[in-house]
Amino acid sequence: MKKLLSLSFLTLTILGFYSCSTVGFKAPVPTHQNNITYFPKKWIGNYITSKNDTIRIEKKYFTIDVLGKRQKINLNDTVFLRKLNNKFWCLNIGNKNNEKLYWFVVPIKEKRNKLQFYTIEFGQKTIDKLEKLNIPYILTDKTTIIITQTDSATIEKMLDKNIFSKYGTMKKIQ
Repeated sequence: MKKLLSLSFLTLTILGFYSCSTVGFKAPVPTHQNNITYFPKKWIGNYITSKNDTIRIEKKYFTIDVLGKRQKINLNDTVFLRKLNNKFWCLNIGNKNNEKLYWFVVPIKEKRNKLQFYTIEFGQKTIDKLEKLNIPYILTDKTTIIITQTDSATIEKMLDKNIFSKYGTMKKIQ
């Protein structure tokens, strides 16, 4: 995982579900919302991160540099957006772990010409916060937490109480 630290934050976010320690969700977030397989029109364009990495968002896909190669990631039935509220969207990425599908979720906050990304760190602090807020989860092994409650109110509470933390910002350049 250490050699991945030089990658852009979005690349790390997308690759996060391949890492050794993961926080995922039992179902796409938030529940009872439609899957959206296109990006909002105003998001389309080129972005730059604080590390000067570039990301291009198109209507139905985005491209990023992954380990020195340009990768195209299509929105589809396992990579899609769902609207959380007026402030947040959630990028859902399906992942299989021991043949069980769970969802890696990246809340995205739109702010003028910027997109802010949020993530959850694996660890005891996250477990303590989930327990304090009575948010049910399963610790599948020593490396994976699966949050089982995926409704809008729970996700908003997790954002409000900083279980999700700001991970990075992309600024639109075109």
